[in-house]
Amino acid sequence: GVFCANMHTDIFPAVASNLIVSSALSRNIPVVSAKQMLDWVDGRNNSYFSSYTWANSTLTFTVTADARALNIKAMLPVAVNNLRLISISRNSALLTTTTEVIKGVEYAFFDAPSGSYEAVYALDVTPPVISNIIVTTNASGTAVITWGTDENADSRVDFGVTQSTLDQNSSDINISTAHSITLNNLIPGFTYYFRVSSTDPASNLTTSPNSPAVP
Repeated sequence: GVFCANMHTDIFPAVASNLIVSSALSRNIPVVSAKQMLDWVDGRNNSYFSSYTWANSTLTFTVTADARALNIKAMLPVAVNNLRLISISRNSALLTTTTEVIKGVEYAFFDAPSGSYEAVYALDVTPPVISNIIVTTNASGTAVITWGTDENADSRVDFGVTQSTLDQNSSDINISTAHSITLNNLIPGFTYYFRVSSTDPASNLTTSPNSPAVP
């Protein structure tokens, strides 16, 4: 969480202000002054991208980072149409990235000091790998099916009361590596058969068990 304390003082030292700062520090809460915050914001606002080019599935660009923009990061989409980000380099040196899903879009984050950057994309033809399927049933007539994937993908469960006809389904279009689908209005005492599936942003689909088999 984030906590903000705003206090105005006209004298130095100010006892109340010192108590707030010392209390925060004793709890390992980072403390910045208004000047530090304004310097960082000005540094961020004076940093910019330029010299964009896109050719052969490779994006090149330049970052000019203001000296006040300490620890500034940039972000690029991991998936673009049917392409997937393979690598990002600065001045020809490969960078380490972290990924995060924001409003349903997966982004790669990386440190972005001044330099020349190259982001390489390639055709994504590899479907997600599904693992660790777990079923939890409830006496109320619901069942929760969870599974994992090795990349961000959506979630779907097809199910039915016969092996040959999985005529019901429940799905979630949000992408994630951790999937959970709740099946509602199940008839107690009936045996249900199901198949889970996940599709990545490049439309590569995986089902488990493989169609047409069912557990």
